[in-house]
Amino acid sequence: MFAQILNYGGASIGGDAAINLTANNISTGGSLSAVIDNSSGLGSGFIGATIGGDATVNITAANLTATLFPSAEILNPGPPQSYGSMPAGGAAVSRPFAFMVSSSALCGAVVTLNLELRDGGSFIGNVSIPLQTGAQRFALRENFDRRNTLPNGWLTSSSENHQLWRISSSRNQSPPNSLFSPAPHQQGINEVVSPPFSIVSSQAEIRFRNWYELETTFLRNRLYDGSVLEIKIGDGDWQDILAAGGMFFSGGYDGTIDACCMNPLAGRLGWSGRSGVNQVSEFITTRAKLPASAAGHDVRLRFRIGSDIGGFRDH
Repeated sequence: MFAQILNYGGASIGGDAAINLTANNISTGGSLSAVIDNSSGLGSGFIGATIGGDATVNITAANLTATLFPSAEILNPGPPQSYGSMPAGGAAVSRPFAFMVSSSALCGAVVTLNLELRDGGSFIGNVSIPLQTGAQRFALRENFDRRNTLPNGWLTSSSENHQLWRISSSRNQSPPNSLFSPAPHQQGINEVVSPPFSIVSSQAEIRFRNWYELETTFLRNRLYDGSVLEIKIGDGDWQDILAAGGMFFSGGYDGTIDACCMNPLAGRLGWSGRSGVNQVSEFITTRAKLPASAAGHDVRLRFRIGSDIGGFRDH
């Protein structure tokens, strides 16, 4: 699944792999053939097994069974599997284990399968097996660090008295640059639009690093300036990422943009205030699932900032 870096700063988007959109290839279910090999000839009726660490012990195995345990990562494991008698010097024995990988596991991450071994009902020990959950495939990766202008295919526009998005070295997640937009004093909106890219999976995600400081009240209970993420699927209309059927896993919107003062994004959920939980803004990770309906289509993303007629902070 998906990775790095979009820096909202004024609104900053940047980093070593500024926006990584991943067609999430993770398998939500599957099977594993666990192999126990007794070909090393440790002695009659023995197998070599690593149990709970690096020590290899000799185990008499007349009727070996293995049970896969559930965990936060491994769901709905199937029944125990019998390996039968494991004679010394014999061939390796393979048995299938059915299970589900949790949807919270990142595609390409390593999960751990925990097996309990018993011989005729008597406990022998535990075996842990690392398993990589597929491989990430990137539909779009962009790097804003090593350029002075927007990459090919990226477009930016703004209403009167607003400024265009631009490459800036004022702040960054990784040196030297990020993609940046100010939030000016005047009422209006500005935006940056990605080039089109193809989504092939209903589990596709976007991840980026996000910095912002936008006007709110001191208690952040009224959000005057704000920013949003929108998506265009095929020839369809632009929609907010949530309205289109997406969802945030982390770094999502802060609340509803206030309708008091003519912000063009008033009434919509958006990012506002300071990013992060500290007294000063910091880069946070935003991770979102794209709408399942995007699968099989070319899509574009649009980042927009709306400001009202009052004061402002940097975004």
